[in-house]
Amino acid sequence: MNRVKIAAIISMVVPALVLMLLSVTTQRVTAQGNARALYNARCASCHGVDGRGRTAKGREYKVHDLHELKEGDTFRIIARGKGKMPGYEKTLGEDKCRALAEFIRNGLQ
Repeated sequence: MNRVKIAAIISMVVPALVLMLLSVTTQRVTAQGNARALYNARCASCHGVDGRGRTAKGREYKVHDLHELKEGDTFRIIARGKGKMPGYEKTLGEDKCRALAEFIRNGLQ
């Protein structure tokens, strides 16, 4: 192939790859932001912003520190509920429950 053809191919492929990578990164950031918003709306009143359960409701309901949950338990508890905590799979769906579990496992960041 001559240099002109190679340059033309590169000029078409590189921008497409960059756009694809930006899209994936943007989706991840959006999912993290959505998980944070879900956590703040559904979980923080009992578990606290830091997930340690040191809130009035957390003490009343004797919630556990979210940092102590085993990895497999996080999604299951969010989806099905536990004790006084309702399950959220029917209202949020599996994908949002998984995003919320990942957000919690990543240290609420």
